[in-house]
Amino acid sequence: MRKDRGGGEHIICGVSIGGGATATFTDLGIPAKWQLEPDRDGFAFDAAMAQVSRASRSASKGAGAFQSVAGRGFR
Repeated sequence: MRKDRGGGEHIICGVSIGGGATATFTDLGIPAKWQLEPDRDGFAFDAAMAQVSRASRSASKGAGAFQSVAGRGFR
């Protein structure tokens, strides 16, 4: 979770199709729990985007839900 200059909180995630970006995402400060590396096929990509969508929907339900999702990540 990151705070912007105005104090707003944001969840930042990284998705690397086929993998290989873990070090880059980590260098950018994205925790492992917010990194996805689906295989290079449509089904894996769809599943990864579904995880992003579920987390986004859950986090948007209010401050408590946001904090819970931010702490949990995709895992």
